[in-house]
Amino acid sequence: MAHAMVVYPKPNEYKKPRFGFSYNWALLGTILHDAGHRVISHDYSCEDFERPVFLRQLWENRIDLVIIEFDSFGLKRSENERHGKHLVQSIKETYPEISVIAYGYYCCITGSDIPLSDLTVKQNDINAILDGIQQVHKDILLKPYDGFDSLPPINRLLLQSIPYFRKNNTYTLIETARGCGNTCVFCQRKGWQQGYIPHSYDYIMAEFKTIHHQGFKNIWIIDENFTFRLERAKQILAGITEQGITKDMKIALSSWANIDIEFLDMAAKAGVKVISFGIESGNEGILRFYRKNIDLKKAEYLIQYADSIGIFTIGNFIIGAPMETLDTINETAEFIRKCSFDQVNIKTLDYMNGSELYSRLHKDTIKGETHVFACKENGLTTLPLRAIIALKDSFITAYYQERKQRLEKKIALHGTPYD
Repeated sequence: MAHAMVVYPKPNEYKKPRFGFSYNWALLGTILHDAGHRVISHDYSCEDFERPVFLRQLWENRIDLVIIEFDSFGLKRSENERHGKHLVQSIKETYPEISVIAYGYYCCITGSDIPLSDLTVKQNDINAILDGIQQVHKDILLKPYDGFDSLPPINRLLLQSIPYFRKNNTYTLIETARGCGNTCVFCQRKGWQQGYIPHSYDYIMAEFKTIHHQGFKNIWIIDENFTFRLERAKQILAGITEQGITKDMKIALSSWANIDIEFLDMAAKAGVKVISFGIESGNEGILRFYRKNIDLKKAEYLIQYADSIGIFTIGNFIIGAPMETLDTINETAEFIRKCSFDQVNIKTLDYMNGSELYSRLHKDTIKGETHVFACKENGLTTLPLRAIIALKDSFITAYYQERKQRLEKKIALHGTPYD
């Protein structure tokens, strides 16, 4: 039996903890636990890290294998390579006999080895990670998984050892598919995820039943685009509604704008309370540059309809395309107002390693960075970065003031989006 530790390091930049976790991190802990090994899990994005305590725990629990995830810049949990490298160094300086494996999106998109680690896995494939574990720890025998449905559902109860997840014990994540077949030029996921891989209907129904029996109430479906295959999405919603699995749940999901009224009605019946839409811009020319196939008129109607039936909507937008001007930014602002989103996220266009946009950059622009913001200073748009940030901040402040009373009425009528 191995004594393993699976670790998610703290982000390079401070981010307010939000409920959630790395699915691969939780999956690795589940696989090792199910195989009969002792597993300790740490998520330092929501746990305090103290080096003496960490090292003492390695000794007291006779840990002989540490598996560390290195995440990517663009994700909500964010790049964590600095702390990850610090962890590897601390382990090897103190206990050189402990095997250390590094894996994660950062390793995939940079193709770089993590210094001092015994092995860096540069493939986004669970079997590659399991094979690496067996390479560095001969006492661990793990069978490869044949297909997406052969993976075990994550053991969410294992996370209860971490105070943050124990406190938020009505919240969890579920994954019904990985990948997205869209071709957005700014998306860095293409650096580690090719194609679209769904779980079967039966697999999804069984996992929803499990989390229902375990008492989880607030569910995030973490698929990049739950509605990428619209009829499949409707089948899932119909199934969980007919079986009453989500009767007391509040579900959040991400979607593109290529949906219909039937989907929204089914979502409301199934307990979906939040839909996050990746719109990106209110200007058609910029949408073509991003390769986002969106009918803005249709999207506006659908989002207004979702609002009318009590679904809380989030609009995600990007400022900084090469042709961006104050006029195009105002077009986006006007589109947001017409849609009446409950929450709006506006980001500066980021040329991130792994994306098509990043691959187009000249090496002098990259200068060793894993991402480059679009701004006048970097020669990527006409607006200075400070001006872009000021425009975003002032609009968001004004918009939430405008939306405040309507949002309060919506909550009074339909309840909160999560408990």
